[in-house]
Amino acid sequence: MKTSRALFLVAAAAIALTGCSTVSRINPFKGLGGDRAARAEAEAATSDKSQRIPLLALDQQLKPADELKGKGFNLPGPLPLAECAVAGCNVENAVENVDAARTFQVAWRRDVGRPSSRSAQIMAPPVMAAGRVFTMDANATVSAFDAQTGNKVWSVNLAPKNRRDRVAYGGGVVFNNGRL
Repeated sequence: MKTSRALFLVAAAAIALTGCSTVSRINPFKGLGGDRAARAEAEAATSDKSQRIPLLALDQQLKPADELKGKGFNLPGPLPLAECAVAGCNVENAVENVDAARTFQVAWRRDVGRPSSRSAQIMAPPVMAAGRVFTMDANATVSAFDAQTGNKVWSVNLAPKNRRDRVAYGGGVVFNNGRL
């Protein structure tokens, strides 16, 4: 009983001492990050203030670089985008200046299958090739829609029948050389 009481008192004293400011003054590990003033001084010495733009407090005005004044830039002409056979439209995920409709109106909308939920998520963005839009829903059902009308052309469920094989992560939907 006396041992547990003594142990309790030592633990309580140790906890109480951790809140005292004197502990930080007698800290033998000051070089290891315990000294805030030394750490702030080291950060100030290594940072180049002339090259840093604060993100949270905009106390500087953003302006063009003097070296770029008077120089133009080249924007390539718009090109038609007939296919997006992979997610991001190409392997570089760099869709350039697309010759798109000037009004940007939605041509059609369709339900592509089961939406994402806690148990299953849609991981594959849609792709478009050969006049079709290919999608995969959260149940691994791949569907093809006519790109002009939005009518469903076909669909197939690729979910495995074996229960232990149902949890999987795929790379998505890709169209290449006439194959999906």
